[in-house]
Amino acid sequence: MIDFKYQRQGYGRATMIEVIRRLKLHPDVEIIATSYRKENEAAASLYQSLGFTPWDIEWALSHPTEIYVKLES
Repeated sequence: MIDFKYQRQGYGRATMIEVIRRLKLHPDVEIIATSYRKENEAAASLYQSLGFTPWDIEWALSHPTEIYVKLES
């Protein structure tokens, strides 16, 4: 998470790119997944631009305020 005063300065994108890069170094990682609050349009835009797609998993139905997304490795 990026502190509010540093948001919208590219730190979140840079962080996620590095996290994705590091996770892809491990051959046993099959998917990279995360979630964000439904009302968080900035997060939705960020994850979509990084290639994340909706992750419809059964247990997520019990969390109606969260959107779950995944990135196939």
